[in-house]
Amino acid sequence: AEGAGKTFLGQLLERQARAAYATADAIPWESWKGRPLVVLDGYDSSRRAVRSLRSMLQLYGIGQAIILSRQRVKDDIPCLHLAVTEHDLQIARATLYRELGVLIPDGDHRNLWDCFDELEVSHD
Repeated sequence: AEGAGKTFLGQLLERQARAAYATADAIPWESWKGRPLVVLDGYDSSRRAVRSLRSMLQLYGIGQAIILSRQRVKDDIPCLHLAVTEHDLQIARATLYRELGVLIPDGDHRNLWDCFDELEVSHD
């Protein structure tokens, strides 16, 4: 799902030195040689792409990859679905107001980015 925090989690793993992170359009294969874990953001979720990725991981001696995509990966691999619930949005609204004085208008926001879009509109 869009705006659920996938990129945030990938970059957090890199910042904590638990994984190497890159977007799918700029994969640094050579510098990733021998890494135990890599994160690919925006990678193609098709079965063909995932099978190709497995070959690349083996070629460069990379242990595992986490694929961040908006669609469920179409292959037989472990998957985790992230979604933003209405309760999550309520907590975000309350925390932003309490800690920063930022007021996000009520509304049916589909994801966290919608909250930012709504906030920008309300300040114009």
